[in-house]
Amino acid sequence: IIGTIRLVKKITINQKIRLKVLGISHVCILNKYRNRGFSKILMNYAILYGKKNNYDISLLFARKALDKYYNKFDFFGLSSFPKFSLELKKNINIKDKKISIRDANIKDSVFLNKSYKLCYNKSNFFFIRSKKYWKHILKHSKIFNTKFKIVFYNQKPLFYINYKNNEIYEFGGVINKTCSTILKNFIFYYLEKKFFLFNDPYHPFISYFNNEINKLEFKNTIYGGHMVRILNENKFNLKSKKASKIFNKLNIKNKNKFNLNLFSLFKTAYFTNTKIFHFDKNFFVKYKIVHFLRNDEF
Repeated sequence: IIGTIRLVKKITINQKIRLKVLGISHVCILNKYRNRGFSKILMNYAILYGKKNNYDISLLFARKALDKYYNKFDFFGLSSFPKFSLELKKNINIKDKKISIRDANIKDSVFLNKSYKLCYNKSNFFFIRSKKYWKHILKHSKIFNTKFKIVFYNQKPLFYINYKNNEIYEFGGVINKTCSTILKNFIFYYLEKKFFLFNDPYHPFISYFNNEINKLEFKNTIYGGHMVRILNENKFNLKSKKASKIFNKLNIKNKNKFNLNLFSLFKTAYFTNTKIFHFDKNFFVKYKIVHFLRNDEF
């Protein structure tokens, strides 16, 4: 064995369309066999496998060192990596004996899934999570030393939160002011007054943090990061027929200095309703900012 590629089946919802996703990871070639085209063989195999088995899109998470490499296979980075910088403006002190906290476990999967759906269903890529996948998430949380807690009020689960130090990767729960106040209280005691939230702007709790948000940063890169390739254009039917006409109207050259196939990039963003900051802001401004949750990586 001189190389490997890992293929993972996932399901995501994009614009209310259920998409079959071929996840690609662990593309590895032994050092002494590199630069001989073996990774290209593996990638072409994965793409062909996806098409033959009726996958709609393919998704991979590229390392920084491989920026621009996967563009050769028509993969483009869609994530904007939104990062909220927040600071609690005042001390929140709720000493309520009805509040309790514990580590999440697989027995909480029904609550976790319901809370996840409530808070992330408006994301541009909303992944379907089975009980088995929640078990995988909780296991990886321990491996990577992130904390995964559930907060209860009057013995009823209120919200879950996944974090490390002063960085919050995911949280979901009952959407109301009481929950948001207890969440702020939790952050005050267990994180820091200044903290970071890695999330798209469509999370319903964001509105409860308007007074605490200092900055929202984006790091959109089409050359790497969280990358998507369209495998089945027919899944997007009407959009597929209109794509060429719209692209021609935009007067974008088909190649640029990085030798990207801009038509493939345009179709990937257009089909998936993804906001791209690099090209034609007037067109892509109405589209959605994309953020792939840490727990949806593989």
